[in-house]
Amino acid sequence: MKLDLSTIFTTQEQEPRWIVEGIVPAGTIVLVAGDAGIGKSVMNLAEGLHIALGRPFLGHPTRQARVLYFDEENSRPDVSAYLQQIWIGMGQPDPKEIEEWFRVEHFSLGTERWKTWMATIAQEFKPEIIYIDTATSALAIADENANAEAQRVIQGIRYVMRECGTNPAVKILKHAK
Repeated sequence: MKLDLSTIFTTQEQEPRWIVEGIVPAGTIVLVAGDAGIGKSVMNLAEGLHIALGRPFLGHPTRQARVLYFDEENSRPDVSAYLQQIWIGMGQPDPKEIEEWFRVEHFSLGTERWKTWMATIAQEFKPEIIYIDTATSALAIADENANAEAQRVIQGIRYVMRECGTNPAVKILKHAK
């Protein structure tokens, strides 16, 4: 598709629709990379819970939105402990309110059918942000250094974003090494 440069040059850029102001704009793909055990899961679970309740996160305003978190990384006892610790730290808000806005899928992906399953869940729940923890295990990546693999994954994520119907942001967690 040819871009109309005259329109691009002369049209004022619109402010992004922020989910977390200054950090996560709607409709984007964000990669969060770091060494194993550094706290990517805890940080993003906390961010997701703050978004679900519309509470500021690390001093940044959030817009209350449905959050879908695919955890393919952590054991059930670990993710349960992380969520409970975050919930306590947030002052123990009503779990019923959280359940309406925050959904965790545990070990639901990890096969070549991840795209179809993720799209089905996203169509049902209608999230405005989707977390994928972590890329390699959730998205059935065989070779992280292969361009064809990266292209397949990005196309799959864009498919999910389109099928979801809410133009969600997608945050992908990945080990740096």
